[in-house]
Amino acid sequence: MHDMVEKMLKENQLCVLCTESQGMPHCSLMTYILDEERKILYLITSMNSRKYKNLKENANVSVIIDSRQQLEVGSKHPITSVTFDGEFFEIENPLLEEMRAKFGARHPELGEILVQDSCVIFSVRLKNYLLLNGPVQTLQGEL
Repeated sequence: MHDMVEKMLKENQLCVLCTESQGMPHCSLMTYILDEERKILYLITSMNSRKYKNLKENANVSVIIDSRQQLEVGSKHPITSVTFDGEFFEIENPLLEEMRAKFGARHPELGEILVQDSCVIFSVRLKNYLLLNGPVQTLQGEL
């Protein structure tokens, strides 16, 4: 994995998760936790959500992470973004409870959803990426 891609994954905690159902795309701003090998994102949703229904129907997803949060207002630096192709997987205990505890500790703002019976913690295994540094510099790779 390119150093810039690894840096983007480690320095951010927000992504846009893109799912699809019956030809209709659906994008959601999500908080994530990255695994130690930097190949899996863990995310939270409600089993009643459109995104979860889409994931159950089609496990193929796209994930976008960008540098906008790190740039100051009015910055002249180019925005860097990484688009990943990935695959949805459900997780089970004991990993499920481990991730519930990690989300609770790292992201207390998610406490309300974590205690709901409809809360689902899932993973996205990242497969390959397209790195854009500004509007024309690109780099593709696999994980």
